[in-house]
Amino acid sequence: MKEIVIIGGGVAGMAIAWEAQKNGYKVLLLEKDACGGGASQASAGILSPAGKSCGDPELNRFIWEGIRMFPDWVKELREVHDSDPDLKMEGVLYPEEPELKTRIASLEDVNVSYQVLGKKEIKNNFPWFDVEKAVLIEDEGRINPRKLMYLLKDALLKSGVDIRENTEVLKISKFEENWKISIKNNESIFTSKIAMCTGAWAQGVEDWVPPIKPMRGQIIELAGEGMEFPTHTVHGAASYMVPQSGHYWIGGIVQDRGFDDSIDKKTLFQKVAIMANWAPIFTKAKLGESWCGFRPGSPDERPIIGERKGLEGVFWATGLFRNGVSLSPVVAKNFISWMNGSFKPNQDYPFSPNRFL
Repeated sequence: MKEIVIIGGGVAGMAIAWEAQKNGYKVLLLEKDACGGGASQASAGILSPAGKSCGDPELNRFIWEGIRMFPDWVKELREVHDSDPDLKMEGVLYPEEPELKTRIASLEDVNVSYQVLGKKEIKNNFPWFDVEKAVLIEDEGRINPRKLMYLLKDALLKSGVDIRENTEVLKISKFEENWKISIKNNESIFTSKIAMCTGAWAQGVEDWVPPIKPMRGQIIELAGEGMEFPTHTVHGAASYMVPQSGHYWIGGIVQDRGFDDSIDKKTLFQKVAIMANWAPIFTKAKLGESWCGFRPGSPDERPIIGERKGLEGVFWATGLFRNGVSLSPVVAKNFISWMNGSFKPNQDYPFSPNRFL
């Protein structure tokens, strides 16, 4: 029977585990803490190319391939464990800003439609949104990342995947024709295939560590009730807001602070103020909890996906940065095709680990 050990239980690791077991692999997933932590908990769940991604045509197309997979992917997961992750493909609203031009220009390449809304249309359809002009990108959406993690984990367990949480990998080394994974209590695991999905906590193999650094993201939750509160995600250049389970998650922070997990309340409140300028009802909302997580960023802000030359049998899925949730189903699909040998990228594959050699 085909076997694979997946190191890292975030959204990418669990998505790959799901795809692997579907394709006949015996799967062991190792997670140093609890599944769904790390960058997955810092996500707001917006299904849209984030940050500079829409200005990178190859990455933009890759992200959109992932976004379009979500309805069928979630349906497939729910056939095993019927838990609703609140997937809403209702579109995302963007206030008119100079930065919006790049995003709009990128849509033609991926055949995505959008509406330009004037003041009257906004007032009639989104009365809480107080801007003169906006764009609704219709094929974008949102999902609750916490509920998605719960759904993935339960679907994996019900499908027979062996998940070991609180299991830190100490070392990975070559042992004859296989790889030796050393974990606590002097235990070793031997396998021919490893999926490295360790996110911002970049794990090395032999003498190579992928050039990943943690980028701190933060979210603050607001609470409010009534018809006047937002119904759709709002995504500006400097702040975003996502309705999630009766609350509103506001963020838009990317900070290079290492693994400092303190909360930058001043910057978070600035994000709330920006959003309140677009949706004044937030001046009446109650502040709730705030949290942070660490997104894995690469030097060129592109993901690192695939097998590295000289380390055959070790496959990487990291550097997903701010697009981890959106990319998860397509990364998993490509990953298994790669391991099965049906996907053979050429030397110019844009997301290969080999670009850093």
